[in-house]
Amino acid sequence: MSEEVGQGQSSRDDILKVYESERRDEQNTAALIIAVTVGTLAYFAAATGYLADRDKFNRVNPYILLAAPFPLLILTGYVTFQYAASRVRQSYLMHLEQELSTSDWSSQVNVPGFMGLHQGIFFGWKTRLWPFAALTVLTLISHVILVLGFTIVSLVAAYQRGASHFPFSLVALFYFITVAVNVLAAGMMLRFPMDSRADQLTILRFIACRTMKDEAARWEKSAIPDRLSNNYDSDTLKAILAEKKVTENQASSGCQQGGPPT
Repeated sequence: MSEEVGQGQSSRDDILKVYESERRDEQNTAALIIAVTVGTLAYFAAATGYLADRDKFNRVNPYILLAAPFPLLILTGYVTFQYAASRVRQSYLMHLEQELSTSDWSSQVNVPGFMGLHQGIFFGWKTRLWPFAALTVLTLISHVILVLGFTIVSLVAAYQRGASHFPFSLVALFYFITVAVNVLAAGMMLRFPMDSRADQLTILRFIACRTMKDEAARWEKSAIPDRLSNNYDSDTLKAILAEKKVTENQASSGCQQGGPPT
């Protein structure tokens, strides 16, 4: 009995160490998101202030105006990507909190439990906490309006200042595709924690499983044969790579891989 208790405590301590590490990473990601968001707003404010000056605006090359939305779109896409990664880590942290729970959440608040409680601030639509959930969506919509508005104004200004039709059309198409993909990714990011039927987690676990197997196979294939491990000249390296290529060709001839889920 005592051995089982000891093993259970050891397992809990191991999970808690993983939890602490992931929590630190989550804090670092949150700080990074804030920093990049501030950078995005600073760029928007500086660019808007500069272009609002009529004298400065008239001296700006139309192709500089055409390129003006690039930094804003890059930073916004990076924020979306990092926030999506943060949402996945938060979900994983809640899974670890559940593993560490000693009783049902309805009877007491488990320790650790911040991440589970934290979600109510952003996704408590059907409770008195709905203003926080609404604020989350409104902030996202405001960001989209800001980026899309600045992009449209910059494109119109560049066109009026004489930007050539072909580069203008090409860049404008790229911008709107980027904005559309960003909005789609943000929508998927919001659906991930709000819809228990969403299949993003299943797809992520499938990709993780396949990636880990591929990486393990890559490391196994990169091993240096014992008979060549003491030689370090270029001819030896060529022999190793040639042998590896032959082995891979033989393995791929009888290999069938299934595709990812759709």
